[in-house]
Amino acid sequence: DLLHASIIVFVIFIHELGHYLMMKKFGYQHVSMFFIPLAGAFVSGQKDKISEKQKSIISLAGPVPGVLLGLIFILLGMNTGISEFI
Repeated sequence: DLLHASIIVFVIFIHELGHYLMMKKFGYQHVSMFFIPLAGAFVSGQKDKISEKQKSIISLAGPVPGVLLGLIFILLGMNTGISEFI
């Protein structure tokens, strides 16, 4: 239904936004996000030198916010009894 599709689009957007913001923070040039709801998304940019630590942070910046949001919704569902959160 529309609610579940909207949640999926929101989660994908947050995932890609995490990558985008970290790439900007680490000084990537020409950073852009391509996002088509329910079709796909990716972030691209250019940088001559980047450390392994920065690569790791950029990689984790996508899934970590989604996992945290998921945990928050699970806790809300458990504490409120509203099954729509789960």
